[in-house]
Formats: sequence, structure tokens, C-alpha cells
Amino acid sequence: MPASEAAKAHFELANLERSMEGGEEAVLAHLQKAAGERSPVRARALHEMGQIHMARGDIDSAEGVFEILFRLRIPEENRLEWAYGIAVAFEEKGEENQALEYFELVGKADPSYRDAVGQAKRLLKEIEAAATSAPVAAPSAPAPESSDPMDILSKRYDDIQELGRGAMGVVYKARDKILDRPVASR
Repeated sequence: MPASEAAKAHFELANLERSMEGGEEAVLAHLQKAAGERSPVRARALHEMGQIHMARGDIDSAEGVFEILFRLRIPEENRLEWAYGIAVAFEEKGEENQALEYFELVGKADPSYRDAVGQAKRLLKEIEAAATSAPVAAPSAPAPESSDPMDILSKRYDDIQELGRGAMGVVYKARDKILDRPVASR
């Protein structure tokens, strides 16, 4: 079976799992396979994956998936509808900055789309008001970022293993939490 047909089949299996009230993990597993590099259903699969992560409250994973989604060439009507829905979902989860980003994306693409421009202005005012009304704390030194590469990598990757070292650095093999596939990272 060609890869494009397999991707479509996995997308349909994800929908079937969902309709049969299958577990989210099974749905995500099929969507991840449907979201392959040259999949004809990649954008739809990524959108649904992001929505599942958002509903779970896994904002970092949702944001990572949506970031990949919006780098793709997707039809403008889907781009606007999805970005608006993502903005609303981020706002509902209390993630105002991410919501603002997506409302602005919609407003720049089509200023007359729903009330995206108005929503962006409202959110910007709320964010600015919250920043000015926040009590001023005594200046403190920022918490130092860990320089341990394993701490940095573990935010996105699982099963991290060193593959090799050289003049250019260290190469690790890991499992990407968002894409759910093995990757190499430096």
C-alpha cells in the first residue's frame, strides 16, 4: 500500500476509534501515523492532534503541533477557521499570549474574519492591564537555565541516548514527544 493511502487509512482509523469511543492514545497513534511527511491528510491530522493535546491541558504539546501545522501550506479557509478555533481554545485554557498570537494571525490574513481583530485588541489590552497592575517585586536574579543538555532535551524528548561525540558536539537519539517518532538531535 502506498504511503499516502496508508496515511489516509490511519486517519480514517482515528475517526473510527473516536466514533467507537476508543481511547485517546489509540486515536493519537493513528493521527501521528496519518501526519507523515508527505501525507495528503497531514494538516487535518495535525489539527486534530493539537486539539486533543489542548483538551488534555498539554499546552506545550498542542503548541508544538500547531507550530508545525501553520508552517504547512493549507487552504486559506482552513487556516483562518483553525487559527481562530485555536485562539479560542488557548484563551479558554488561560493562555492569553498564545491566543493573541493566533487572533493576530487571523486578523492579518483577513481583517474582516469574524471578530479576530477585535478579539486581538481586547486581549492585548487585558494582557497590558495585567502587566501594569501586577505588584512590583524586588528585583531578583533570574533563575539560571540548566546548562545540562539532558535537562534541555528532556523537555521535548524521551528515551534519550547518546549516539556519538565529535568535533561538532554530541549527537543523541531520542523519541520526539510531539511527533512520536525517533529523531537524532545535536
